[in-house]
Amino acid sequence: MPPVFRAGALKAREERWKRKLSLAPRASGSLCVLTLRMPHALRMSYPASRLSLDLHFDLLSAFALRGWDLSYQLCLHGADGPESYFLLSASPGEAKEFGIRWEEDHPLGGIADFDVMDPSGNPLSRESFGFGPRPCLVCQFMGSDPTNGVSGAACAARQAHPAWEVESKVRDILVRAGRGEEWLPYSDAHPADTRASGEEKLIADRIARAALSATLREAALAPKPGLVSPESRGSHDDMDYGLFLASARALAPYFSGFAALGRRFRDSPGDMLPRLRPAGREAESAMFTATGGVNTHKGLIFSLGLLCAAAGSMAEEGRSPFGKSEAETPIAAASRLCGRAALIAGNITERDLAGLAALPNGPERRPTYGETLYMKEGIRGVRGEAQDGFPSVLHHALPKLEEGLQRGIDPDEAALDTLLLLFTVVEDTNVLARAGAKGLGSLKSGASEALAAGGASSPLGREKIRELDETLRALRASPGGCADLLALTFFLHDLCG
Repeated sequence: MPPVFRAGALKAREERWKRKLSLAPRASGSLCVLTLRMPHALRMSYPASRLSLDLHFDLLSAFALRGWDLSYQLCLHGADGPESYFLLSASPGEAKEFGIRWEEDHPLGGIADFDVMDPSGNPLSRESFGFGPRPCLVCQFMGSDPTNGVSGAACAARQAHPAWEVESKVRDILVRAGRGEEWLPYSDAHPADTRASGEEKLIADRIARAALSATLREAALAPKPGLVSPESRGSHDDMDYGLFLASARALAPYFSGFAALGRRFRDSPGDMLPRLRPAGREAESAMFTATGGVNTHKGLIFSLGLLCAAAGSMAEEGRSPFGKSEAETPIAAASRLCGRAALIAGNITERDLAGLAALPNGPERRPTYGETLYMKEGIRGVRGEAQDGFPSVLHHALPKLEEGLQRGIDPDEAALDTLLLLFTVVEDTNVLARAGAKGLGSLKSGASEALAAGGASSPLGREKIRELDETLRALRASPGGCADLLALTFFLHDLCG
């Protein structure tokens, strides 16, 4: 594992342990945690992210079949790979026995870890249920002595096998389960390395993984005033966190398509938008199918699709696949990426909206609220952000997030402060549509007060965040435009950091 990934992975594991200890006492029965059992390079791949979402939903179905109530779920794809959390009504013993059988019986159970903790934070072991340690994927038939290689944990601890060899065994499991076609070699020094021949797919996958991770991270962040999170429906009656996960799962295949399209037409960014739009409409259709017609991510499909295409088109520039040279700062690299997105967007506002006033209104063609805002007040919404190169992200949100992380504050608190700053600078058309100018004023003033009180890392700031949430719920206002911009901020931080 390269040093930069090793440091990030170790920190992510520490954060996972803290998250387990904070969630376990909330369990009426048990806390269950799903991770992937494969080399780090493979865990960090886009196919692994998609696979983990499928396993997440497989487990939800299995829990429901057993009549177990789910009080909380969380899905993150961070610096040590995907991780899912479930608070179940099942007793710790029931959950652990289920997990052991699931690991053995599910076609992909061999490359998944299903861990269980009781409400006191005590992990349950296989041995306490009469099972031995899980065998090593490579040398499971070498003997019965765990120190001789049959124990996966023992082999991993002493790095008994090169990553590519473990990866080959993982691939065997994937092929038998019918999931092997999308996986390229991700580990260095693979003796049958096809990385060069699959370079375009590897680049598209890297971009898509960042997009999916950003989508999941935004949905997982809590507390977000007026917005859906694992803790709350926010100001919505028609959606919850589970619906956002279903939407992210449906959108996942399209992120790599946006990136590949950008790479394919990198020499003509000004001509790319007409090619992106049909792909975007397909993604929207998949989202609506997954959510039963609820709009969870329509704005994000447009914005993140543009940035994925921009990243794909820049893949051969600079010294890294994403256009960032070693001497370049993350903000400078993000600026070039947003500039490329602006070239792709072109004069989208004028092309889409300038002629609206001349169109006849009627039952077959009524302007959207965003279109009405443009005609009456010149507010350009997400199109204006894209056309200008996402200035709210580039000049406000990304510097705020980077500054908070550099100061060493909790990543979620840094992200919440970033969202609060977006509330103060963005004319969120979602809020204007639901609560008008008065609601937008309440959003801006409430966020300013929370930041002035110290933000998410301050007790008074947290209280102000709670008060803002109550205000937005009373107004039925949800700042979804700012939530989308926060997801873009995560994406740029991942690719350009």
